[in-house]
Amino acid sequence: MQIIHRIQSEEVLKLLGDPTRLEILRILIAKQATISQLGTFFHIHPARVRHHIKLLEKEGLVELVSVQTEKNYIEKYYRATAKMFLVNMAVLSEPTEKDQLVMLASDDPALNFLITRVNSALQRPFISTLPVGSLDALIYLKEKFSDIAGCHLFDAASGEYNVPYIHHLFSDQNMVVVHLVGREQGLYVKRGNPLQVKSMQDLTRSDVFFKNRKRGSGTRLWIDQSLKTQGIKTEEINSSLPDASTHAEVAEAVSYGLADTGIGVLSVARSFDLDFIPLFTEQYDLVMTEETFQSDRIKPILDALNDPNFREFVLKMGGYSVTNMGQFIKV
Repeated sequence: MQIIHRIQSEEVLKLLGDPTRLEILRILIAKQATISQLGTFFHIHPARVRHHIKLLEKEGLVELVSVQTEKNYIEKYYRATAKMFLVNMAVLSEPTEKDQLVMLASDDPALNFLITRVNSALQRPFISTLPVGSLDALIYLKEKFSDIAGCHLFDAASGEYNVPYIHHLFSDQNMVVVHLVGREQGLYVKRGNPLQVKSMQDLTRSDVFFKNRKRGSGTRLWIDQSLKTQGIKTEEINSSLPDASTHAEVAEAVSYGLADTGIGVLSVARSFDLDFIPLFTEQYDLVMTEETFQSDRIKPILDALNDPNFREFVLKMGGYSVTNMGQFIKV
């Protein structure tokens, strides 16, 4: 086993953006473990663990160390390939201004479609992106790791989205907020809603397991504020660990029966054939410095946002409003 493994590949950074894989790696740094042992720890099917292990193994982060037969069953023991991993958190190595934009953003299907559309139109990877929590996205923008942040942070005191957080973090800078979509979030449940989950209050039931979002995400912030408003304590909820980084991870957990419900956007519920119980609507914005907004690099994004065909497709995804799409405010 190496002492230190330095990670510089963008693909490995994306790989470790999955919280389950990251936790598996941490466990395997501390001790050897089998797929079934990891499945028991995370409360997920061994097949899902095997999928994560194979991806980590392919990138040289974990390795098979022994095979043992226990009660006529073969167990494979894995461990991390190093005692410490140093990660370069700068997503790309000094991209030139003319060649690309770096966007760190909260997970959203409409945003993913925007990125795909722009990159396809330009026939090159013009926008490079990684999903991070909304708050982390703004912090990375502040630290100049990215050009654009995508976020949906609700401020209970003012009733506004995103702007109060931008004022706090960028008080010494001129910033621009470009509206992407209004979107509806709600509870994911299996078809027919067998447990009759209808509201946040149902999360306190002993027969309901909830897939939460990770801290720092805009959805998790709303969840925490909603629970507080309704007088629900976190310890009253049965959580299906680990917390999810994306809407798809929540939907996947509900679809596979690893959780009974979780919160996400309608378009993802549809893709996993889940029922959707609306809870709230929110504003998802793109945040950047005024300098970035005034540059030619932002034009392909604004062109796409003002394209009627793009807007029509987003509406067809379900759960989105495009009324303010492409409009901007300076803060």
